[in-house]
Amino acid sequence: MGTTIRKRRLIGVDLFAGAGGMSLGFEHAGFDVAAAIGYDPIHCATHEFNFPVCASTGRAGAERGVGGRVNCGVVPVPTQDGMDLGSIATFSDEKSSAMYSSCKNRGTAWDFLKFSTSKESDSKLLDLTGQMPMRADLPGNYASYFSAHPDYKLFADQAGRTVEVPNVPNSVEMWQDFRAAYSKSVIFGNQSVDAAFKAAADQIKTVVSQ
Repeated sequence: MGTTIRKRRLIGVDLFAGAGGMSLGFEHAGFDVAAAIGYDPIHCATHEFNFPVCASTGRAGAERGVGGRVNCGVVPVPTQDGMDLGSIATFSDEKSSAMYSSCKNRGTAWDFLKFSTSKESDSKLLDLTGQMPMRADLPGNYASYFSAHPDYKLFADQAGRTVEVPNVPNSVEMWQDFRAAYSKSVIFGNQSVDAAFKAAADQIKTVVSQ
């Protein structure tokens, strides 16, 4: 008589969930989505309809632990050697605004750029979306917001320590090698983390040197 071994599915949490595209991708990749967090209440209701077993919630629910059903928290970006938190940087995913020399109304365009990137406008962005503006000392500049949303303070601290994604030759291939190693070892467990990332590191060194 044979024995059937059921491999336990990994657990995922979908942040910025929208209607559930990422949740669907998680499920197809072998995950059970335990919780989904969105901002727009219509999107949250749509996600709940699409994934009735998943705990779907908006920002307020996230701060209460997804309606009390998920015990969640925030930790700084981990490092291999346990670096001091003040030395840990992460990628900013920077989006640029530019004014071209061919602009016919430079004064108006410049005034708009100053308005849209001002401290006051960044405050509106934070209040309306919870998205961290790329600005130094967020906890100090928007103390009242982080007093009302203490779980977001670690995000704000990290936002002050960001670097740009390295611009190197063959960067697309480099990140694909990294992603493949991460998927193979961390997500699916088909190879040890050390072996997968050592092989990826060797491949990346070859790719970027071309």
